[in-house]
Amino acid sequence: MKIGYIGLGNMGVGMACCLSRQDVFDVVVFDIRREAAQPQLKLGAVWADSPAALAGQCDVVITSLPGPPAVEQVVYGDNGIRGAMRPGRRSAIHGRVWRRHDHQDRP
Repeated sequence: MKIGYIGLGNMGVGMACCLSRQDVFDVVVFDIRREAAQPQLKLGAVWADSPAALAGQCDVVITSLPGPPAVEQVVYGDNGIRGAMRPGRRSAIHGRVWRRHDHQDRP
């Protein structure tokens, strides 16, 4: 199974490293700061140039983002995951997100 991880800050760095260390999953990572991915890359993860590039090749996409604006950008923005995920694939968004999210309000 190929797992994508977006957001390698305080919370995401440790969680993505745990996935990379398992030697069970192929891990693909993205962050707005490529240097934040160095711990995962040293453990064998692969870098993606955008959220869309990551989502297009992964079975599961996990995000760990600082708040609603970052989630909006990663999911719905240019090069976002929404349009790139293959049918039947899943995403998990965690971090500081808004209380109510109506998918019907999104394009």
